[in-house]
Parts: sequence; structure tokens; C-alpha cells
Amino acid sequence: TKIPKSITQLTCLTALDLGANYLEKLPRRIFETLTSLEFINLSFNLLNELPDMSSLSQLEYINVGGNSRDLSEFRPKHKKLRFTQNCG
Repeated sequence: TKIPKSITQLTCLTALDLGANYLEKLPRRIFETLTSLEFINLSFNLLNELPDMSSLSQLEYINVGGNSRDLSEFRPKHKKLRFTQNCG
């Protein structure tokens, strides 16, 4: 599965569900323009790393459960963020 480049034009997007898409990696700059995101589901993919999410100051929840490895080292440093690796 490939993520279309046009997704970066959705600057008012608040929720992004890319779960269960067999994604092996995300575009390096995918989140630079998606600064309104509050929820991201990346569960059940084949991810080994996450791109920089420092621009996502509104982000409240991210699920990375069921990926190829533990992704907690890539956890964004937002105080209100709920970061989960639960599979359910």
C-alpha cells in the first residue's frame, strides 16, 4: 500500500486511520503539513520506525500496536499525548 502525496494537502484533517495497510514505512515528511491531526492509527502495519511528528502539537492519540517492532522510541514528546501499542 502506498500513501498518496496529495494527503499532505489535507491541512485541516484531524483524524488519520492508516491501520492494517501493510505499510512498511511512512513518507519522511508526511506530517509536516498535517498539523491539525489529533488522532492517528498506524496499527497492524509493518513499520520499523516513525517519521518526525514534532509539528503535530494537536496530537492527542496515536496507536502503533501490531507493527513489526516496538515503536516507543519514536514516541512524540507531547504532554497530552496518549501513545499506545495495544493491539486491540
